[in-house]
Amino acid sequence: MTMTLNGRWRMKDCTNCKAYFDAIHCPEEHMRKVMNTIEMIKTNPNWCVEDLTMTPTTIRRCLYINGELMKDSGDIPFDVERDTMSACGRPAKVRMMHNSPTKMTRTEVGNNFGTTTTFEVTGDTMTVTNKATGCGTTCVTHYTRC
Repeated sequence: MTMTLNGRWRMKDCTNCKAYFDAIHCPEEHMRKVMNTIEMIKTNPNWCVEDLTMTPTTIRRCLYINGELMKDSGDIPFDVERDTMSACGRPAKVRMMHNSPTKMTRTEVGNNFGTTTTFEVTGDTMTVTNKATGCGTTCVTHYTRC
């Protein structure tokens, strides 16, 4: 199976991020980091790069900020609910699902928050849609293939 999500992806833009973070009661420190990244990509298109490595059974996400490795998820199995940390650093039950060669989904359920994040590739664009459980507030981030 071809894994079109594999590769390095440069963050291009992000919309409605603040409203989404407010809806999921995101910790202020994480919100500040992400909002700073959104500002930095306006002047430095290589500021934020995600490197995705998928196999039929696992995903590995490495996040680079200004060329420096900031986060390495390690190999995360698909279709296994894990007690781990959410994307914003809070304890949560997290599940990654490989929906198709062009799409994967992450669900997170924690104390007072829940999210569903969809990663979907069309051509050389990856669209990441974060949706808050309950209120439906969304944040959409676009990446271009490096």
